[in-house]
Amino acid sequence: MSDETLTLYSIPQEEKEYYDAEKLVFTDVIHEKLEKNDDVLVLETKYVLKSVLLHLGKSLNYGHYLTEFGVEKRNAQNHHMKWRRANDERVTVVDHQHNDKDSIKNSQNYLLLYEKVSETLVSKPAKEVFNLGKEEA
Repeated sequence: MSDETLTLYSIPQEEKEYYDAEKLVFTDVIHEKLEKNDDVLVLETKYVLKSVLLHLGKSLNYGHYLTEFGVEKRNAQNHHMKWRRANDERVTVVDHQHNDKDSIKNSQNYLLLYEKVSETLVSKPAKEVFNLGKEEA
């Protein structure tokens, strides 16, 4: 999966055994599932990157804003985004994709805009869902 796609997990409201809303803490049940890496029932939501607002300049008070946006290209074999840059009244094709960590973490990126594409109730290993604060490489 490319980095144009973002996947987030959340606990469905009806799963009260996982989270105590009054105390705002996870229950012992979720801690036990984490220890054993048992599956948990979660809502898996996928988003696709649609646009990036960039800032070119030395500070937020000085510089220029522009937008890069994806145009979906589909055929029988695959689906990908072709990126365009809107700079005032000019729109041009850009030769890069926003599908690697370096381009998404670019310091010129001011705002990333995603569109929700799916939401599914799934069963996943607890450690995969909670990631235990570990940053992906």
